[in-house]
This record gives sequence, C-alpha cells and structure tokens, in this order.
Amino acid sequence: MFCKKCGAKNDNDAQFCTTCGEAVNSAQPAYTATSTTAAVPATAEMCPCGSGRSLRDCHGTIDGYVQLGSKFYDGDGVQQNYTEAARWYQLAAAQENSEAQCMLGVMFFRGFGVQQNYVEAMKWYQLAAANGHAWAQNNLGSMFNNGNGVQQDYAEAMKWYQLAAAQGNSDAQCHLGFMFHNGNGAQRNYTEAIKWFQLAATQGETEAQFMLGGMFEKGIGVQQNYTEAIKWYQLAANQGHAFGQYNLGCLYFYGRGVERDYAEAVKWLRKAAEQGDERAQESLDELLGRKLT
Repeated sequence: MFCKKCGAKNDNDAQFCTTCGEAVNSAQPAYTATSTTAAVPATAEMCPCGSGRSLRDCHGTIDGYVQLGSKFYDGDGVQQNYTEAARWYQLAAAQENSEAQCMLGVMFFRGFGVQQNYVEAMKWYQLAAANGHAWAQNNLGSMFNNGNGVQQDYAEAMKWYQLAAAQGNSDAQCHLGFMFHNGNGAQRNYTEAIKWFQLAATQGETEAQFMLGGMFEKGIGVQQNYTEAIKWYQLAANQGHAFGQYNLGCLYFYGRGVERDYAEAVKWLRKAAEQGDERAQESLDELLGRKLT
C-alpha cells in the first residue's frame, strides 16, 4: 500500500505511513485531528501544547514528539485527544523511538484514537521490545500469554516476561510469579514463584502481595507463616485489593498471626463487601449476627 501523502510503500495492513506518519488506510479512523493539516508539521508552526512558542523551539525533536503524544494521551495541559496522541507517537515511532512504539502498541491494543487492532499492536510492541523497552516486552509477553492477535504461546510469553523482569519491570515479575505458580511455560515451581512475587510485591504490585499472603498462609512453596501472611495481605488490602481485605479480615477473625480482633475483622470484611465480595458479606453478616446474640 502506498502513502497518498509521500508515496512511500507500506505493508498492506499498515494504518500509518512509517515514513511520514500519514494515515494510509481510509478504513481506519486514525489521524483525523483538525489541529494541523500536515502529517509532518513545519517546525515554524505554533506548538499544539499551548505554550505560544513555535514547534521548533518547544517540542521540535523526536523526544518532543513523544512528549506531545503523552500530553494528548494524558490530557496534561491540553484537552485529552487520543487521535492526536497517536499522530505524535507515530511521528516519533517512525524514527525508531521505542517509547513511542510501545505507546502505539498500547493504543492499538486498547483502541484509543485508532481502531482496535491486535496485529498492529503486536507489530509496535515487537519493534519496541527489540529495542529493549521493558514495558513493550512485558506487554508482548501478555499478548502471547493471553493469545491476543497471536496463537497462545506460554513459552514465548515466558521469554518476554523474563526480559522485562530482568530490567526490574514489576508487572513482568508478577506475571512470572503466576507462570511458575501455575506451571505455564515452565515446570511448576513454587520457590521460583515466591521469588518473583516478592520482587514484584516490594515494588507495590498488589496481586503479588496478595499471592504472597496466600502462599504464606497455606504454606505453599514456603513454611507456613501467618505473621508473614498478615503482612502481605495488609499491604494488598491497603491498596484496595478486595480479596486481600477479605483474607485479612478472616485472619483477624480467627486470630491467626495476630490477636483475635473482631473490630478489625469487621473493618476489613466490610471494605471487601463494599467492593462486591459476596464471601465477605456473608462472613460479615455471620460475625455481626454473633455479636447481636
């Protein structure tokens, strides 16, 4: 498919020209922003960030294009506009900027500013991942893990998660914990699961904190330790994790790892119930019923 703007040849399924950033597939709704008519803006024009300065003096570099994309994506100082964000990310991505490539992957995956397209998301994630972008590697792993736009492949998911996790990406570390816990892509190994959950949990990943709480509570891959279970459930519960709140309430109710405390049990069961946890509501009703009789 040839770009109508610059004449460059692109893949048949491409939505944007990799040379100039113009939309090349009229069936896709991308690049309909009215703030500019040129795919590659003249650096003398006013920067769309609202600074009152020229694009050249404000955001007239590849990194500047990425910053503009992020401003429109987040609505930071400008009205949120995903289509406009996609435009600026595309301009930077065409110059092999890995952050822009990753964000384009996110936008195609979610259908933000462009028509949702898992194949296109995969393409941009792969480009960014090949350049060492940790979040792109993590997201690519998730696409293989879940079979989005590609045949489900746990081994390939494990590969990309490991690359991202090695760079300290907490989401990938948490995913690896689940892979080893469930035996997907590797032989089930609770010790490895504990290792990756701990790395993720110390960075604030609530799912990892919850899983650690459960493994310490039940003695899975580690010696049973209710005190440690309380510690990790508490961290997850403090961040609003409903199951963590429920399990924490139960431990307070039974006095495991902590002195029995009905008030604390009611507090955490109620928080979980308010998030729709039916078990928490049933336990709360039972506990309050006992106190009334």
